[in-house]
Amino acid sequence: MGGCQSGRGYEANQSDIMEFLIVLKTSDYEAACPLTSSYSTKVKQSEDDLPGILHIINIKNINDMLDSESRPKFITQDIVIPRVLYIKLPKENIFVKAEKWEYEYLKSQIQEIIHIFGILGAKSIKYEIINSNKTIFDIGGGLNIGELPVGADLQITSRKGTTTELSGDLEYPVPKNIVPSINLLEKSNNIYYLSRKYDWKNICRRRIERQVTSDDFIYRFNSDMSFSVKLSGKLTKLGINFNSETSTVKNFNMKFDVNYYPVTIETPELNETPELNEIPELNEI
Repeated sequence: MGGCQSGRGYEANQSDIMEFLIVLKTSDYEAACPLTSSYSTKVKQSEDDLPGILHIINIKNINDMLDSESRPKFITQDIVIPRVLYIKLPKENIFVKAEKWEYEYLKSQIQEIIHIFGILGAKSIKYEIINSNKTIFDIGGGLNIGELPVGADLQITSRKGTTTELSGDLEYPVPKNIVPSINLLEKSNNIYYLSRKYDWKNICRRRIERQVTSDDFIYRFNSDMSFSVKLSGKLTKLGINFNSETSTVKNFNMKFDVNYYPVTIETPELNETPELNEIPELNEI
């Protein structure tokens, strides 16, 4: 039946390339004298040490629109700050500060896998978050990775936490379609990573083809994101603000035990053509 790919996945089923952004002021493009390089030129020279593409943009042009879309080419998560290293989130297509990127990337994937379970007709999920390093995941600002971002119609019925494990339950409303077709799944919004994740596709196949009513899955996160000592030294010397310590979510494991609604359950009446289950967008932490 083919892979469980999203409609968006066919268009973007390519290798993701890391994209970096540094915003500069107009004066940074001006050399102090003809014999010296401008600050922007020195920043550009650091691109070879980055594991991807570096965009350098004048702050005056940060809101320039894309020709093909009614949105700026470069969107940052917070108020844009010059001389800060940003990294692009591929699904959301926005740039976040380098020290926040791994956490936001992890959160984006967790949101999608929970969304996929809902589309497949999940009734409830038990999850366990285990830190293999035996220390709690503190992601700044007193927030904990165990506090899953949950929408209004998804309620956490219980949660417990220790220094090594966080767990809880999620419940879903009765879906409009117990087992969607591959075609319906492909048309779902908010699906990006599925076409890149073979183990996620297997979840879809077990539910859609075998119509399982329970399943388990272990999500493992490791972005392999790192900055070389040479790059860190260059950016520090240039006064580029970033934190190269990205180990807060390394070796992150999250176990899901999923119970699905049975195929024979009575579902809400549909007045129109069957559509995907309405799984609310998951709010940010």
